[in-house]
Amino acid sequence: MTLYIAVKTNVQVCRATNNTEDWVRYKNSRNSVKFNLRNAESNHVRTQIEHCKGNSRSTWKVIKSCVPAKESTKLCHQNDHRRIAVEFNITSLQ
Repeated sequence: MTLYIAVKTNVQVCRATNNTEDWVRYKNSRNSVKFNLRNAESNHVRTQIEHCKGNSRSTWKVIKSCVPAKESTKLCHQNDHRRIAVEFNITSLQ
């Protein structure tokens, strides 16, 4: 049984029984899984950085892979000023 199926089954049992003890067991196991995943990710990144010692370019690639990318919203410039004004007025009212 995979971990995902086990956790999903745990949640289904908790919802069906609505038992406090089941919820406590589920929350403890969920927190344990999250803790172990974070530690594994941290160890993986640490070993990648250790392998890149002396190579700053590779080190920065590893660091950038850990940081979530910014969501970029590029504005499109339009020549029709009336259309721009209407869109601006609609968005400012929301």
